Amino acid sequence: MIAITCPRCGLSREVPETYQGKPVKCPRCAFICGVPSSQPSKSLPLPKLEQKPKVLPRRRPIGLAIGIAVAFVGIATASYFVFLVDEKPPEKPDEPKPVAKVVSKKSNDEPTAFDTRSQEDPAKKKEEDLKKKEADRLAKEAAERARKEEERRALEEKKERERHEQLAREEKERKEKLAKEEAARLLFEKRNPKLAASLEEVDTAPDKFNGKRLYFDDVRLKFSAIDKVKDINRYTLGVTSSRGKYFSRVPLGSLFFSASDQMVRDIQKEEALFEQFPKVRLYCEMQMFERKTGSRPLPEGRIFKIEIYNRVGNVVRTWEEPEE
Repeated sequence: MIAITCPRCGLSREVPETYQGKPVKCPRCAFICGVPSSQPSKSLPLPKLEQKPKVLPRRRPIGLAIGIAVAFVGIATASYFVFLVDEKPPEKPDEPKPVAKVVSKKSNDEPTAFDTRSQEDPAKKKEEDLKKKEADRLAKEAAERARKEEERRALEEKKERERHEQLAREEKERKEKLAKEEAARLLFEKRNPKLAASLEEVDTAPDKFNGKRLYFDDVRLKFSAIDKVKDINRYTLGVTSSRGKYFSRVPLGSLFFSASDQMVRDIQKEEALFEQFPKVRLYCEMQMFERKTGSRPLPEGRIFKIEIYNRVGNVVRTWEEPEE
């Protein structure tokens, strides 16, 4: 391969040795140069080849023909207008010639009507401009006052509306608070009835206390008598009154007391606490239980709260069933 460089654009390429001494065309600028017979050394510069002028492609004389045609049309049009202007129309002898009207000039001391208007118009225009500016100023002031009045009225309405809303919220909160307090009071009275009775009184006249909530003071529980009764699906407890009378489900012929599974499990975990503080207060709801259809109903005390207290009457521990 022989390396050659285009003398016009400087593009370097390699050609096969078969092109030695033959002309080749540059692929970039289309310049034709010859390939040397042997590759020159790098230290010597390459001889400059003769540059041939670039031959432009021939174009058809269409533009020249169009230009000649346009020039010819322009010359003809100009000649027509020249002849038309030079040709003068014939004079009419009968038509009188116009006579120039001579207007005498007035003295500087006596102004014309046109001058008077020109002097009066600027004053009127200035006065009208002042009136217009004053009217615009008054209109803007009126619009600004109306806007401020509207904003003031809207602000007052907003404050009044917020005040009413605040009063309504406070009234609602007050009613809700009173309702909660009343519900808590009723629940407290329900869970802590004021009616106290002895076990012997209830056992003697159970119908008198049926459907009422009451409490029994100074009673004791017997954990060995706690038993699950299938008939009532609850546990029964052995209860001893302050007078020493014992009430249990055996023989289930008189007053007995029952409690839920959860309460029984809770108090059984604290059996040692009952031994330390034996005095117990039972809160019960009295009702009648029919063991069989047609049998004599028995008074049942459904326990919903148990309290143990010490000798001075302070409550030590409380168990309570959740309100259904």
